[in-house]
Amino acid sequence: MLADREMASEGTSEEIVEEYEVDEYTKVRIVKSPTSASFGGSLQYVVETPQPNEAEREVLEFVRRWFIEEYSKPELDIERMAVVIEEAIEKFAPKILRKKLRLKRKERVDESIINRIKYMARRDIVGFGKLEPMLKDPNIEDIHVLGIGKPVFVWHRMYENLPTNVFFIDPEDLERHLQKMMLTTGKFVSLSRPIVDGTLPMGYRINVVHSVISELGTAITIRKYKEIPFTVIDLVRFGTLTPELVGFLWVAMENKRSVFIVGETAAGKTTLLNAVATLIPLNMKVVVIEEVREIRLPHPNSIFMVTREGVETLGKVTLYDLVKTSLRQRPDYIIVGEVRGEEAYVLLQAISLGHGGLGTMHAEGVEAAVRRLMAPPMNIPPYLMQLLDVIVHVSKVRVGKRISRYVLTAAEISHIDPETKEPELNVIYKVSVDEREGARLERFSPEASITLRKISEIRGLSVDTLINKVYRRADFIRRLALENPPYEEAILQLTNYKD
Repeated sequence: MLADREMASEGTSEEIVEEYEVDEYTKVRIVKSPTSASFGGSLQYVVETPQPNEAEREVLEFVRRWFIEEYSKPELDIERMAVVIEEAIEKFAPKILRKKLRLKRKERVDESIINRIKYMARRDIVGFGKLEPMLKDPNIEDIHVLGIGKPVFVWHRMYENLPTNVFFIDPEDLERHLQKMMLTTGKFVSLSRPIVDGTLPMGYRINVVHSVISELGTAITIRKYKEIPFTVIDLVRFGTLTPELVGFLWVAMENKRSVFIVGETAAGKTTLLNAVATLIPLNMKVVVIEEVREIRLPHPNSIFMVTREGVETLGKVTLYDLVKTSLRQRPDYIIVGEVRGEEAYVLLQAISLGHGGLGTMHAEGVEAAVRRLMAPPMNIPPYLMQLLDVIVHVSKVRVGKRISRYVLTAAEISHIDPETKEPELNVIYKVSVDEREGARLERFSPEASITLRKISEIRGLSVDTLINKVYRRADFIRRLALENPPYEEAILQLTNYKD
């Protein structure tokens, strides 16, 4: 059973590369097919999910109308709405199905049919319809709706960019899906506001470009994030970074040093930032500033602030405004989800005053990041740039048939030429990547670290003592990676660690 008639790939020769279940009723196949080749690739993401027959459709439509009449105002949250609708199905479905299926008086409606209708109701009435399987698939990182008549594309963590067998042929169908998503974000897209960013209930980021400026119809991009974020222990297990680098960053975090994480789109910057931020001691106050809420922390004394759009300047709150106001909240750490404008100057000023700083930005490497920070619109002067402690470059690399993410470099700024503004970097960590074997550590030299020398001067500890801390913590992380504890246990172990 395919999700839609227009989604079917029947009549084409397919080679199944991988097949797995998303839930009890939905299966995904990664296939090689002529259809996918027409969209620029050799693989296709095929969703198989149940569709209602005539009797089931009648039940669903009845329950939908009943729900609209009984709950005319959006007074229920999603979970409660699902419960109410399922109770309505249990109440009304047997009677409707008896009549529709012409069952005898003593014949009972099969429970599996009721459960199947409940699933379709959760997907289509409460959930996000034909996009729901992709939202539930933990292997999907991004979902791209390109408009009318084109396949929905997904970014699969193992197979990258794939066309799916899901289409929006009817503009009204796309509009229904869009309005349901917008309703959950509390924002609305319109002719006067054609570009909107928001956050779905499960914490995923959504960007919408209205059909007034998108030629093929409304374009929707959904960036997914894990409900339970990765820890540094997970990233060590994945090979993204080594225990030694974790040990170094851990010492930096507990001493309120500043770290910027840079890389290209979808390199894993926010994932890495979220993991590194868990190394900040729990007794520190953390202020998190974002355009869309993505970062999740276990710190009890933390504030999360997001930007707000307004009409012209009325009611508008920018990253710059939030970074400025954070300084009045006496934070130990200021975290900016993505640095891209004038807020960078205020953040560096905060770092110069002794606050810890964490942030991400788009750049293809450490040098490119330094140049971008000093160029408009950020305009960071060289003397402030040298107060930034560590720049970490993370990138996605194809290894064999899979995409892996690695921290390629961690470097410090030792000097910036006042005339040419060319940075002189002190590279303390570097890996090389083989396309068949993965990453190999080339250099880790904490003894040459400017950051550790700064901490030594502030704390009165010798550099050797700090280096020993780095390696002891690296051994601890290595042991935890072998144990692979769940998130809560991992945070507890990190929090309770004593040198």
